[in-house]
Amino acid sequence: MSEVEGISHRLRNAVLGTMDVLAMAIGDRLGYYAALAAGPRTAAELSRGRGERFAQEWLDQQTLSGWLVREDDRYRLADGVAEVLTEPDGPGYLTPLARQVAAAATRWVAVADTVGEGEGLGWAEFGADMREAQAERNRTRLLSVGWLGALPDIEARLRAGEPLRVADIGCGGAWAAIGLALAFPAVRVDAYDVDPETVVLAKANVAEEGLTDRITVRCIDIADDTPLQHYDLIVAFECLHDLPRPVAVLAGMHRLLAPEGAVLIADVAPQDPELRRLAYGLSVLIRLPASLVSTPTAAIGAELRPEVLATYAAQAGFSMQVLPVADEMWRFYRLVRS
Repeated sequence: MSEVEGISHRLRNAVLGTMDVLAMAIGDRLGYYAALAAGPRTAAELSRGRGERFAQEWLDQQTLSGWLVREDDRYRLADGVAEVLTEPDGPGYLTPLARQVAAAATRWVAVADTVGEGEGLGWAEFGADMREAQAERNRTRLLSVGWLGALPDIEARLRAGEPLRVADIGCGGAWAAIGLALAFPAVRVDAYDVDPETVVLAKANVAEEGLTDRITVRCIDIADDTPLQHYDLIVAFECLHDLPRPVAVLAGMHRLLAPEGAVLIADVAPQDPELRRLAYGLSVLIRLPASLVSTPTAAIGAELRPEVLATYAAQAGFSMQVLPVADEMWRFYRLVRS
């Protein structure tokens, strides 16, 4: 195979993958995967008499791509597909990632037009599906509170039943706050986000879990507006690299932190080459354009490197420790007052 043929083959495969992702987002939105997880279906059964012709074409496309298996005139999910596409509480669930990329694909012209002028495109411009998918993508790992092992002293206090005050910065769907409140009945959490629609989503999640008495969700930018409250633990998951003013936000955390408290930062730092490609792809399509909306902006991009965070932390009055936590996508940091 010549170099030209190799590049052509690579591009065709990339296009096929893109088509799969978009078809997955369509199938998820139409409820096709959930129906197929309950058992094999014909096109008529899947569409319930509405849009049967499209359902048939979608089933055939998914079968050719290996996501479905055809048995006579019925189709079923291929082995392992249900865990990845239909089980939101499972560790392999990735449907939100497909939805997020599909949402980004609808706005590629707007991204190109704005960044080409040295500007950006805010998160809100990508629509509700982007916002919801981003919140859902880390739901399982945040709910599990397995990340608490990064701070054994704080974890010990929580397990001893101390009524710690916790702040969740850049809370998204508030899943970290919900996970903490479910695991530790004495904890009270204040969750903060700057996006009004995300705050609405987070409040709905908190209400659905019956935790409105112990979790408060607020639309506040702590870079500018620091509440009159001190926290024993402040957490920020996969958000600092998106922020246009990270030092100002860290300074806000410094003002909020109790004297003996700790800040836990988890941010994107994949080591696997494919995961790095994923991180940079999301940055080009979504994250960096969103951070370029603000002026001035740090425009961090895909990765917040340890030496950069150490500089930011020092400017905000913190000392930083890289925590020895093995994770394929995140690096964990502890910040304490200098």
